[in-house]
Amino acid sequence: PDLIHRYLSETRPWLDQLTSAIDPLNEQAFHQTLQQLRSSSLQVGLSDIVSSCDALETCLRMGTIDQVAYQVRQLEAEYYRVQASIHL
Repeated sequence: PDLIHRYLSETRPWLDQLTSAIDPLNEQAFHQTLQQLRSSSLQVGLSDIVSSCDALETCLRMGTIDQVAYQVRQLEAEYYRVQASIHL
């Protein structure tokens, strides 16, 4: 339980950083934060969040910047789903 609680507390600021790196787009900060989030999510086995990180990477790589904000919202929704399931 301590690991997942630490993960949740570390992840919230990363989600905020992703949101603030969108407009204007700061690709370096975005990629760095996304890598931290992806790595941390892998460590605790949250494959849906890892998949969301991968989708964001794809949007950036393909230049579909209009999809980035949408994907960040999807990532946040998944984070809140995990958080809710922990606090049941």
